[in-house]
Amino acid sequence: MQLDRRGRSEWPMFEWMHVDCFANLLQLACMLPPKEDHLRKFLLAVSERFGSSYLTHIELPVFLVAVGDDEADLRFLPSAVHPRIKGLKPRTAVASRLAALCILPLLLAGVLGAPSKHEELTNFLRQLLVESNTKENQSSEHNNNEVLDAVRFLCIFEEHHNMIFGILWEMVVDSTGELKINAVKLLKTIIFQLSASPSSSTDVIRRRDRDNAFCEAIRALDATDLSQTSVREYLLPAIQNLFKDPDTLDPAHKEALEIIVKERSEATETTTVAPPSPTLQGADSPKAVAAAAEDNRFRRIMRGNFSEMLRSKAKNPDETPPQNH
Repeated sequence: MQLDRRGRSEWPMFEWMHVDCFANLLQLACMLPPKEDHLRKFLLAVSERFGSSYLTHIELPVFLVAVGDDEADLRFLPSAVHPRIKGLKPRTAVASRLAALCILPLLLAGVLGAPSKHEELTNFLRQLLVESNTKENQSSEHNNNEVLDAVRFLCIFEEHHNMIFGILWEMVVDSTGELKINAVKLLKTIIFQLSASPSSSTDVIRRRDRDNAFCEAIRALDATDLSQTSVREYLLPAIQNLFKDPDTLDPAHKEALEIIVKERSEATETTTVAPPSPTLQGADSPKAVAAAAEDNRFRRIMRGNFSEMLRSKAKNPDETPPQNH
């Protein structure tokens, strides 16, 4: 590979892979339905066939450039082909969107999805979902949705579930408002994808653990000041998808989710009603409505704290009350 990079060796088939094959594959990906699984399998087969070094120094940089990464390391590619590789970078808003819709899912699942790239996939996904939204130059809502759509494709493959949920939890506990909104969106995406996947009766325990983890995330998000739009479009649908598989839900979690749905639905309906007259008094006055909203918020926070107390208590079942002297 180093000899080819320095131009001291001719290897037509080797160069054809990264000069012509990948370029044509990227064009094909943009013409096929997004998240074409046959292309993912092909890319995984290439990395398995050519090895980790090829994946790291050839295949990965080509795909990073194709999704708009300016820092892709092209050192191991022949300098003569650098202009062609750099030409794969999207130059317009439409091209960038197409790359996010069609190429990013392949980068995540087909290139970084290789077993040897687990850590790099985790870091790359964390950068997309967490770090990019905590900087001043945040990606647009449009790009966020496309990133989440690419992650949804990644959710199809069970080997990535723990990694994705770990990043989701980072987003849940972060204090950044934008991250919490994206966490709700991602939660809805993951639950919808997993609930749509068929599962056998032999993995009930695994599904129960997974769904209970989702419940913890939902209850943590419920204790925050999410906008009514985020609640209506993402949080409530995520809960409804969990209810499709009620046998896997812990009874305490199920009851808590039912309360969340009831209170959040009522709050959402309240915001759609025309605001009352400033002279209105009594239970429907602006002050009363604000007080009720604050009361609901306080109860949500207490529910979240109470679940933490229950978990702590469960860890110390033998704890005895202090003796009076």
